[in-house]
Amino acid sequence: MIPDLVIAENGRSNYAIVAPAEGDFAATQLRQYLESITGAVLPIARSADRPSIRLRKNGDSDRDRFAVRVERSDVVIEGANWRSILYGVYAFLETWCGARFFSPQFELVPQRSKLAIPAESRLERTADFQLRQIRLELSFDAETVDWAAKQGFNSITADFWLWEKPQAPDVIEAARARGLMTDASGHGMFHLLPAADHFNHHPEWFPLVNGQRMPMRHTGDNLCYANPQAVDALADNLLAFCRRFPQIQNVNLWPGDGGYICACPQCRAKPFMELYSAAIRRMADRVRAERPDLRIGQLAYNFDATDKTCPMMRVPPSDDPVPTMFAFWGQDLTIPLDRNDEPSHRIIRGYIEEFCRRSPGLGSIFSYHTDTYANSNLCPLFDAALPAELAWYKSLGVDELCLLWIPWNSESPQDMRWIAWQNGALWARLAMDLEFDGAAYRRDYHRAAFGEEHWQDGAARWTQLNDALARLCSLIFPFAPPRTSDAWGCAFSRDVLAWSLETDYGEPGRRRLAAFRQAADELQRIQTSTPPISDSDSPEAKRFKQYLNHCATRAAGLALIFQAQYAMHEKRWPDAADLLQAALQTGMVEERALTAKWLDLCRQHQTPNDD
Repeated sequence: MIPDLVIAENGRSNYAIVAPAEGDFAATQLRQYLESITGAVLPIARSADRPSIRLRKNGDSDRDRFAVRVERSDVVIEGANWRSILYGVYAFLETWCGARFFSPQFELVPQRSKLAIPAESRLERTADFQLRQIRLELSFDAETVDWAAKQGFNSITADFWLWEKPQAPDVIEAARARGLMTDASGHGMFHLLPAADHFNHHPEWFPLVNGQRMPMRHTGDNLCYANPQAVDALADNLLAFCRRFPQIQNVNLWPGDGGYICACPQCRAKPFMELYSAAIRRMADRVRAERPDLRIGQLAYNFDATDKTCPMMRVPPSDDPVPTMFAFWGQDLTIPLDRNDEPSHRIIRGYIEEFCRRSPGLGSIFSYHTDTYANSNLCPLFDAALPAELAWYKSLGVDELCLLWIPWNSESPQDMRWIAWQNGALWARLAMDLEFDGAAYRRDYHRAAFGEEHWQDGAARWTQLNDALARLCSLIFPFAPPRTSDAWGCAFSRDVLAWSLETDYGEPGRRRLAAFRQAADELQRIQTSTPPISDSDSPEAKRFKQYLNHCATRAAGLALIFQAQYAMHEKRWPDAADLLQAALQTGMVEERALTAKWLDLCRQHQTPNDD
């Protein structure tokens, strides 16, 4: 029987870490964590004549692949590139050392007096999706990049203007050290073709709205795609941007997000998606002459769908298709897309299948699993649906995925990073390995968060919370505070913020009210269950408690608001006033100002005889 390899014991080690200069970052990460776990400091060397943990490249491939195995007295971590070797280091630390990288605020680094590796140890992994990208918006920082690499993301993308922020050099360096690609994407036309520089000289480049040309103001606006000079100017400015940031390898220039759309005769003569796609192809041709390595892509996005056909996601056939990313804003993420027969979901599924069939290898998916604007701040885990949905994308030939990272929103006092870290980690690990055991990962999390004595109670409470929130998921989408309209055909297409006295929600609204009442009751029961989560528990347990309390408060407040809306519609002013007063007393924050406004309205309608 071959004896185990004793890497460290009682704070000492006979092992070295051997790596070439290109592997210094991975080697340093390994040394730092091994020191924290065992107390032993392993030297980093280019070669060694003693037992070693050897980091070495095997091949040269963009598809991430690594292996960890024992060779005689050595542990070998090798990969197709140095980024893959870093993934191998993290896998070694997790598999044989018990480390866990749940979030930047919560890593598990166990203490071990003896670290021994079985002689037959072996782990191999090849990424199921070649591109596993995270799109940074509100967390544009090196800390998030570090966490992303530990989860298996291999690309960072961000809005064009974010790359010009003071923190951008730190983000770029953090990505470079870890071998992560850096890309640019977003609703950036207004930034790349600023009205301040061009509108006075070329108003015809900008959208015609209500009979006059309008400057593009923000991310929502579109240029005049029918104007070739406008498209060429945009391409020239994009090239200038990429000269300033040569690290950028891929660009996905999105259409405007629900703002101005040009209504000139040329633009009205063709479907929007046909004009936009033609403009992107023209840009790609122009950029290719200078930067043949720079890939230009487009977004199929349902931002302007006025019915359940979502026409902006249907990409017209082309003899020269460009990489196309499908983004379904408003998807019910608790059900795999290929299993959801709600009309808009079924139609969008057909568009994705159609494109992947006629343009193999060019389709990718943009995910909203960590977007608190799309999912509101009553967001569940998506453990149940994610594995099947990603497997379906793989079956279509999709090889590229992008996750939108917005872990909180400005309208909410609740820091959503707690739930976003968990959804984001599962998403990335499944994108790397579709066979990833999410249930085991979650058990490890519960043990670390709640302790060995209470982890089962904590896990049960978290499951109850998650079930309650998941049942609300199709009803939550319209309540993202900044989004005051819902044109995407979700289960209930009204926004609480857009309600008026004339609004009659009818039976769908009554179902929504019943669902929120049930959720409020369930969440209150979880809050009062025993044993209570005390302030002496771990910081992660306290973060769970804060999230639970926030969800219970908001669900209770919304249930009362919805009930009050019916009362106001029926002119039962005293009843409505009582309900709105009760909503304010829940402690909710998001709808507080609007609720107070409606309460004043009720009081104005009451007469001395209304008692």
